[in-house]
Amino acid sequence: MKSFFILSYALILLGSKFCKFLDIDIFIDDVQYLSALSSRCNDEATEALDYVETGRYISLTFPEGKIDFIASPPLTPFAHKEAIFLGQHILWEHPIEIVAKKMFFRGEYAIPRDIFDLVVVYHSQYKEQLIQVLCDMPDKLESFYQGFVRQLNQEGYIPYSIANREMILQNGQAFIGNEFHLCQKLLSKLNPKYSFPSEKDS
Repeated sequence: MKSFFILSYALILLGSKFCKFLDIDIFIDDVQYLSALSSRCNDEATEALDYVETGRYISLTFPEGKIDFIASPPLTPFAHKEAIFLGQHILWEHPIEIVAKKMFFRGEYAIPRDIFDLVVVYHSQYKEQLIQVLCDMPDKLESFYQGFVRQLNQEGYIPYSIANREMILQNGQAFIGNEFHLCQKLLSKLNPKYSFPSEKDS
């Protein structure tokens, strides 16, 4: 394959300083390459504990963790970084590009893990750049806001940092239980007209 854009949630969050994850996302620039990863053509895929395939991505879950292969071009001008991973040359995606893809492809679901990633990047040196990128995708931002409010009204919707406290590293301790509140502050900054239900106890 001519290029992989690979990101690991164990590594993307500004040098693994905040949280460790067992999931890996691999972005591919040509959707045709997904067929080579399909269980129809790849014996390794048939051994997955859980397998999901659509026209845009393939998701494989193994005992060691989850790998998602996603067909997507870059969404922002923020450049990737070249690196060596398990002896292979790969391209690490920029944190803003990662958050942009989360917002673009599944923002309407307001997944707690994605919210954690969002607020960590927002409270980094990339704050102003992130705000600009989010402002440039108003429809996706609105979908995320609607999904976030909808989820806040659901029972059992708890912060990722609470459900996975053991995964939060030292530099991420300040975010434990706070990411929903911080996300509300970010959304209010992006659009002062946004309103939220009473924040749930964490």
